[in-house]
Amino acid sequence: MILGARRLTCLTLALAALAAGMPGCGDATEGAPTRLNVRTNLWVADIPVPDGFKLNEEKSRTEVSSKAREIDHLYEGGEALTAVRNFYIDQMPRFQWQSVTEELNDGVYNLQYTKGKESCQVQVRRGGHRSFFNPVQIRVRVGAAVAAERKKTGANQ
Repeated sequence: MILGARRLTCLTLALAALAAGMPGCGDATEGAPTRLNVRTNLWVADIPVPDGFKLNEEKSRTEVSSKAREIDHLYEGGEALTAVRNFYIDQMPRFQWQSVTEELNDGVYNLQYTKGKESCQVQVRRGGHRSFFNPVQIRVRVGAAVAAERKKTGANQ
């Protein structure tokens, strides 16, 4: 009888643990296949930002002239790193950006894109001390792609 009660308790705990990890139950977990929506009002017309992310104005800068633009924006939100990385892999081509490189180094995703004579670097990381409770930060930098083009063609001018 004691053995039966112990088995029932173990079975109940196992089912509870399984249910907690199922998709659609509880919060999104790191690495879960989540599709994020594009924010409706973009800060930069051709740079997608996941819905729910906010621009940190104190740590962002924008300089636009008739000849060029330099953008360095920091966005913060509460989605999983992998979901944000997948968002940019999916959305940047829809905004006519071509992927150049992708790296994952020490928990930081670095994605590089080009469009015309501009380059765009997207960096996705956990803010602060990479604690699970810190927001995800997206650093987007847009500028002239002259250096990237020189590297690609091998020109030394």
